[in-house]
Amino acid sequence: MASFYEDASLVVIPSGYKTSKIYAEKPTDGSGDLTFTRASGATRVGPNGLIEKVRTNLCLQSQTFENASWQKYNATATANTTTAPDGTTTADTLTDNTANDIHVTYQSLSLTAGENTISVYAKANTLSHASIYIFDGANFFSSGIFNLSNGTVSGAGSIVSAGNGWYRISFTTTIASGSGNVYIALSNGSTISYAGTGQSIYVWGYQLETGVATDYIPTTTAAVSVGPVSNVPRLDYLGSSCPRLLLEPQRTNIAQRSEDFSDSYWSKFNTTITVNATTSPDGYVNADKFVENTANNFHSMDSTFASGTGVFTASIYAKQSERRYLRLNITEITPAVDHSALFDLQTGTVLNFTTGVTASIQSAANGFYRVIITSPALVGGQVRMATLMQTTTSASPETYLGNGTSGMFLWGAQLEAGAYATSYIPTLAASVTRVADAASKTGISSLIGQTEGTIFFSISESFDLSSTFIAQFDDGTNSNRIGIVISSGLAEFFSQVGGSTVAQVNAGAVSSNGAFKCALAYANNDYAFAVNGVIVGTDTSGAVPATSVMRLGNDANGNGVKGAKYEQALLFPTRLTNAQMQELTSL
Repeated sequence: MASFYEDASLVVIPSGYKTSKIYAEKPTDGSGDLTFTRASGATRVGPNGLIEKVRTNLCLQSQTFENASWQKYNATATANTTTAPDGTTTADTLTDNTANDIHVTYQSLSLTAGENTISVYAKANTLSHASIYIFDGANFFSSGIFNLSNGTVSGAGSIVSAGNGWYRISFTTTIASGSGNVYIALSNGSTISYAGTGQSIYVWGYQLETGVATDYIPTTTAAVSVGPVSNVPRLDYLGSSCPRLLLEPQRTNIAQRSEDFSDSYWSKFNTTITVNATTSPDGYVNADKFVENTANNFHSMDSTFASGTGVFTASIYAKQSERRYLRLNITEITPAVDHSALFDLQTGTVLNFTTGVTASIQSAANGFYRVIITSPALVGGQVRMATLMQTTTSASPETYLGNGTSGMFLWGAQLEAGAYATSYIPTLAASVTRVADAASKTGISSLIGQTEGTIFFSISESFDLSSTFIAQFDDGTNSNRIGIVISSGLAEFFSQVGGSTVAQVNAGAVSSNGAFKCALAYANNDYAFAVNGVIVGTDTSGAVPATSVMRLGNDANGNGVKGAKYEQALLFPTRLTNAQMQELTSL
């Protein structure tokens, strides 16, 4: 492979990236770097195996409580008075006055309906107690009182040591949307309304976020989001110790409240939900427990969607507790037809499924599996997604006598139109659309062989075997191009000059979940195509189009993004021999 690397004009092994760019390893002057776009956030599996989502701190001026964004009532804030948890001298002092009242600093913000968490780092000074709370425009939701001397809380909330006397205090509650306030209140240890004497605590790093408390994100004049935000490439580690560039089509998670099954959006039948009961695949304690009651009946949870017709894929992350068998349903309302599969969450296997259903199960972090079913084409106007617990491996949904305590853990529900599951799309009070990924490089005619050359790709998990562009090389149009595609389950290539096909090979079966390597060598009247170490076809009657653009996953009109993970891409300005192509593509 070292010789191939030296001979290649372009080498892309996804590892380095920044917003809107994927770095090429060769050439090193940046002339081969790919441009990347995706006009929305997304998720990926990170190198630690956890699902990485876009996280946002909605609070402004999160470390500068003296700033005018923070209003004070019977309190003052003094800037940069002591060492913060990050080692910088950026922590502030919050001091009460002599009023017999509350002593607070607060900020007005737009809030999002549902589960929200406020948090702040706090440290005892001459005062050793504090509280935090949130107002949603109609109601106050308050934590208990935190003891900053011994790390305990009287009432609701969480307190975690951050070292050097600092604690991160947090409070999670469900609110309505609207304009509201977030607060830090000083306390005398028993109440937040007291006669002050000029005493103080240290504060730093306030955060307001949807869901449970996550790692702190600093802000200044605007909210800040981190993770796979818009136009950040996704180097995905699902099932691999090496990163792979994930490119997917646009998809919408129709299912709302994808991580909050206690919400009334999800109907419960002979079950209850214990919120935030265990650590989910994203590494935070935000997975719910699905618990049966004592009825001798079905034990299920579902929601109904006005989704239209066609093929749909449902998925959810699940982990066994006392129960190990989970049935996942897509149910047509009219006509009433159940499409389902039964999964074993102990062995990670699909046990049975109904006619026309495709089912799979994927290992995820923290003992979870992602269970997936794809329906046949639906004809009604509504569809229901449901989960049912079973105590046996029966091929039919099961009625059984519950004990009132047994269950399993659930997280990350998704229902999407399409024949396969794409990466997880979190939702709150509305469906969410992830826009398609796109990667390309223009102006590289010097790197693409114009009269002869070789194109190599190492791909994994090409999701849609019916029609997927792996790559296209063109002149900015679809009239002059060389394309490598998957069509009807086969890898193939085509070459067009002036809009007419001059060379083509249709051969080489690929798997929807397996890796494959392909290489196309071309010269005038001399094309050869290799897949996984085998020359699968040749064409000796084609001219070579002039090209200057490389596109991954689509054509010049933006069509064809169906999902793939790219491990390597190599270009050679010369036609490799058939023997070299076989060596290069061997698995």
